This record gives sequence, C-alpha cells and structure tokens, in this order.
Amino acid sequence: MIYPKSRRFGISNYPALILILLIVMLSSYRIPIPDAFAMSPPFARQVITDVPHDWDASPLDDISNCTGIQHYITYPDLEAISYFSDGKTLNATLWLSAPFEEKPFGHVPSYSMYIHINSFYESTQPDYEVTVFWDIDSHNWTRDVIELSSNDSRIVSETRNFTNFFDNNPEAGGKAKGRVTLNFNLQSINSPDSYIGFFSLEDRFSKNENQCLIVDDSDNAIYVPIPEFTVSTMPNSVELRPGDVKDVQLRVNSSIHSSPRITFSTNQSSGIEVNLVPKQEFLTPAAMTTSFLHLKALTNATYRYNAPYTIRILPNASFPKIGSTLLRGKSTINQMSATIPLKTAYLTVTILPPIGPLDAIKDTFVSWTPITAFYPIAAAVVGISLWVFAKIRKKRENKGSWEEYE
Repeated sequence: MIYPKSRRFGISNYPALILILLIVMLSSYRIPIPDAFAMSPPFARQVITDVPHDWDASPLDDISNCTGIQHYITYPDLEAISYFSDGKTLNATLWLSAPFEEKPFGHVPSYSMYIHINSFYESTQPDYEVTVFWDIDSHNWTRDVIELSSNDSRIVSETRNFTNFFDNNPEAGGKAKGRVTLNFNLQSINSPDSYIGFFSLEDRFSKNENQCLIVDDSDNAIYVPIPEFTVSTMPNSVELRPGDVKDVQLRVNSSIHSSPRITFSTNQSSGIEVNLVPKQEFLTPAAMTTSFLHLKALTNATYRYNAPYTIRILPNASFPKIGSTLLRGKSTINQMSATIPLKTAYLTVTILPPIGPLDAIKDTFVSWTPITAFYPIAAAVVGISLWVFAKIRKKRENKGSWEEYE
C-alpha cells in the first residue's frame, strides 16, 4: 500500500530529521582551539659588544689573594653577543676572543645566560639561568636550566655530556676564535611579554695556590621588546622678542623597564641662550620623564623673516649595568654601560622684532577687556568719591565753627 506523501513524512519522523540536521551542523562547525602557548615578542638579530679583557677576579676562599690576577689570564673572554628570537626560543651566540677549549685543563669554565622577567613586584634578581659548564668529575660538558630565588635555586632540567654547542672558525693569521651557542625555551616559562637578559663567562682556576673566580659579564643587557624612546618638546615652537625668557617642557617617553640615565646636549644659536634643567637625569621606567629648556633671546637677537631658528636636542642614554655580580651580593648601583645615542628632537624658535611704542599701545588695547578694566576704574571712582566726601565734610565743619564764633 502506498501512503500519501503527507503520511510518509508525518510528525513521527520529525525527531529523526532534526537529529540528522544537528549531526551535519556539528560536524561542519570548527570549535576554535586556542594556542597552547602565547608568543613572546619576536625580533631580528641584534648585537651587543663587550670590552676585551675586562675580567673581574674574586677569591674563592678566605686565604686567597686574587689582586692583579687578570694579568695572568690567557683564556678567551667575551667580545660580543648576538641574539634573536622567533617568539618561542631565545637564541644567543657568545663570540670569544680565542678558540674554544673542548677539553679544558687547569681551569673550569662556564657560559651562562640569565633571564629576568619584568613583573609587578619588580626586583633586580634574575629568574632563570641557562649554564653550560665543564664538569671536572665526568670530564664532560653539562647544561643546566636553573630557577633562581633571592636566597635559593633549583635545577629545572639537566643534560649531561652536552655537545654541539660550540665551534671554532678556521685559524686565519693566528687569530682563530670560538663561538658558544646558548638558547632558552621561552614557552617553558609561559612566554613572557617583557624580559631582560644578560650573559656571563666564568672561570675557576688556581695561581700560586690562590683559588680565584674570574667573571666577564656582558657590558650591556638585552631588553625585550626592544625599548622605544620618544623625545619631544611642549610646545614644539615658540616666539621670542629680544630680552624675552621662556621655559619649554622637554619630555622623554620610554617603554624600557629599567632606569637608564638620559643626558641632553643642544646646539647654540647666535642670539639665543639655551640651558637644560637638568642636563641629565634617570628616566622613570615605562613612563614619561620631564625636564626643561630655559630659553633667553639676547638683546642682539635678530629678526629673520620666515627663517626661524632650530634648536637641536641631542639625547644619549646610558643603561644600568646588570650582571651576574648581583647573584653574589655585589651592588651595581649607578654603574652604567656604554652610551647609546637616541633620536634627535627639534624645537623651532622664531625671533620677533623688538616691540615699539605703537606696538605697546596696540598690545594694551588688545589686552583690554571690560572685565579687566572694571576693577581699576571702580577703585579710582571709590577713591575720588571718598576724597570729595572728605573735603565737603571738612568744609562744613569749618563753617560751623565760624558761626559759633560770631
């Protein structure tokens, strides 16, 4: 028997149709799955240089004397560090002044990279350390990833018999040099969006029974993301007449999470005296810092039609010295690294002609308003009225005395 079309697709079949439609819809719908890890800021290759033969020596026991020990050191030290990141891994190469020793003898070198994460509870203590060191017991290289605290540390991971982290360039003119590669998995610490890094080469050795630790820290730290500085004036142009004095606000906006020292200098233009107040100061981390340009138009300043003067503000930044000495309780306050020039700022100064008698009268009328004129006029009227009343009163008193006399 053939049922009518309306019966073949009757009400009893609706639940099955709805279920089929739901399955089709769900199978075609992609639920967004967030990435397991965010990314730290990626950046292209950067390079920081290091002063040669700048070892810092300290005794490893109470009876050792390591004064002047740097003159006896023949081991390679840091010359430069190159680094880059894809946002997932921080990669760095330590460029040495001499060949890398695959099997050190008579000393115990180590190569380290430190990471300090910028946080709300700011401190100068590094948070993580990646170190490759020579193990004198196993006679192999070991790589440790260490989490640091203010008074403790723990090994997060350790790789013994670590290899393939160095190379030596072919000897050219007797100046073969070595390179050491270090890397750090940023995703393992939840991909920080702002951090500071620095590098260190350490060596332990004996000289005339003196047990010494020698350290060569990188002269400059690395800042991620790469800091930005903006120097500007408020206002960016002024007008002066001979003899006029004006203060212009000098602003420095920075994104860096430290307190670099900013130093200003300017060009001097004939007829304009420029003074910076102050000439140098420490910037406020990740904020705006202000100082002033004190301008004075000298009496010999000449008016130049459509030719204003340009004052160039030349800022230089010196970054705080950050090194592994912090781990050993040594202060680095007020120690600065190399000076880096920042982008020049400009201020336009227009010298107007000296003001004449007609200009003075015009300025007086331009500045005059009923409100500004009311108070002196009212004061004058009150003063005159009091004087008139006093005269009338005195006259009446004199007249009355004469009438009594008569």
